[in-house]
Amino acid sequence: MFAIVISEKGGAERREAFDHAEINIGRVQGNDLMLAKGNVSKRHARLVYRDNRFIVTDLNSTNGTYVNRRRISQATIVRQGDRIYIGDFVLRVEGTEDGSGLSPAPASVQPAGYREPMLTNPDAPSRSKTPGAPPPPPQVYPAVPPAPRLPTAPTDSGRPSMSSPAPISSTTSNEPSVVERLPVVREESIDTETTAYRSAVSALVERVSSRLGAGSLDRPPTPTAIAEVERTMTAELGELRREEVVGASIAEERLRKDARAELLELGPIGPLLLDETVTAIAVAGPTAIIAVRGGRRVAVEPPLSSEASVRRVLGRLSRAGGAEIDPAESVVSRKLPNGFRLSAITGARALSGTLFRLERPQRVDKTLDDLVRAGAVSRAMATFLRHCVAVRANILIAGPRDAKPTAIAGALVSASTDGHVVALQTTESIVSNSVNVSHVDLADAGAGLESLVGFAARLPDARLVVDSFSGAAAVAALDAVAQGADGLIAVLPAASLRRGLGRLPAELSAVRPGLAVAVAKEWLTGTFDVFVEVARLRDGRQRVVRIAEPVNIVDGDVSLRDIFTFVVERTATGGSVEGTFQATGVAPRVVADMAARGIHVDSGVFSRPPSR
Repeated sequence: MFAIVISEKGGAERREAFDHAEINIGRVQGNDLMLAKGNVSKRHARLVYRDNRFIVTDLNSTNGTYVNRRRISQATIVRQGDRIYIGDFVLRVEGTEDGSGLSPAPASVQPAGYREPMLTNPDAPSRSKTPGAPPPPPQVYPAVPPAPRLPTAPTDSGRPSMSSPAPISSTTSNEPSVVERLPVVREESIDTETTAYRSAVSALVERVSSRLGAGSLDRPPTPTAIAEVERTMTAELGELRREEVVGASIAEERLRKDARAELLELGPIGPLLLDETVTAIAVAGPTAIIAVRGGRRVAVEPPLSSEASVRRVLGRLSRAGGAEIDPAESVVSRKLPNGFRLSAITGARALSGTLFRLERPQRVDKTLDDLVRAGAVSRAMATFLRHCVAVRANILIAGPRDAKPTAIAGALVSASTDGHVVALQTTESIVSNSVNVSHVDLADAGAGLESLVGFAARLPDARLVVDSFSGAAAVAALDAVAQGADGLIAVLPAASLRRGLGRLPAELSAVRPGLAVAVAKEWLTGTFDVFVEVARLRDGRQRVVRIAEPVNIVDGDVSLRDIFTFVVERTATGGSVEGTFQATGVAPRVVADMAARGIHVDSGVFSRPPSR
């Protein structure tokens, strides 16, 4: 015998007892525990008593099952004091008097005060609860956030156009971006209004697509098809209201607009493509859409409602990129007319659902003075790097993408005063106000990549800039230097300079059969004059943490000699990381090249006291 205490948002608790080892939980009759709300699936979850413990399993529900604010994806043990969240309901299992069936919390973990999920007013004072204490009083819930409005291009008839190319176009809208309207959703929070609305959109899209047939929605919509969708949506929405799947509190205009956008256009992705501040969009199946807007990650609500909708939107994006998705194509890559690059994994390779990402090439137009003002480099480091560019030294910049190593490359390009800069790009676009920059797209170049790099290197006084120095692009650029090109600026995406140099020789060896890894390391040390390592510290600021020169190969690894380093001193109040840029006292070999070209470098640059 055990009992389940059910708390409904805004209502009182009730307690139901059970005497069998397995109960099903859902919205409709026939379940052992019926929770009659629209954001609960017909067959939502199962609770099983087995081996003296309770185990809860989600039955592929639309809005998911949560244990202690974490969404579960597999069978999960329910421990003493745990809360199970299903739609608007919070469930707590009570075992027999001796507590059988409820495992205690792990002994190694100190019991923490109970924290309500993010359903409550965030300004209200928090309170804790220990297992066995009486339940807290009903909470005050915040108002539902304003609905996102999806901008669409008007047609001559005044009706929004539903054709798939519309969201790809550069049509402007006076309304704010969908991500500007939406709050950031915390990863572990649960918002029952959000889940209820998700459920309503999902149910309406599913009903309409089932009635019309998925094949009719896969084709570009005609005026007749649009009218049929509208009629079907009106009829099905009425049925869902009568069945109480769509609650009375859900605004019909917003619901119809979001469902229409998903059925006929690109859903919430369409407005994001029109927002100039959005640089990347990631779709993880029907569960989440994350946009990078102004450098910040923002969760977008509602996401696409089903795997079928995700594939349908992916097909429309692929069609806008110039080619339908072949049934045997599991890795998709397209370039959209608005500059976004689409990459996706679908079909048999996407075991948990289709994944795709849209990236917009970012314009990089920093200068070395900008980096000094931002605290990314010291004045002495900027002076040294400017002289390195002047003598056309080959420079390798390593760092993770979130540290924006391409910004350092862009600043070095702006310091160039001679020659012709050719940016060999895959993800970012380097521009400069002081020098002309030509751009060559290497993405999807395939077998023609080597020819593209070779052609660019043979341009008079060409200075090559490679924004993703790895694999075939790295081999082609190194070949160009071996044939006489100089002034190479290469960006190596890597967590650190050490890891990048540990991985890159193996990549070169894999691309060029017969090239030993040891020889590839010698190739790198003989090509580059200066190595720059950039990082993003805990306070979010970009710093050049190391400038070094290659020495030789020691014990099979590339040996470096530091010229400048950044030394962390303390973390100030508020989280700001403070430190100093320090010269090591080593004058690099490239100084001799500077002297030979008539560039005087004060030796004190490499031995002065630490400077901010």
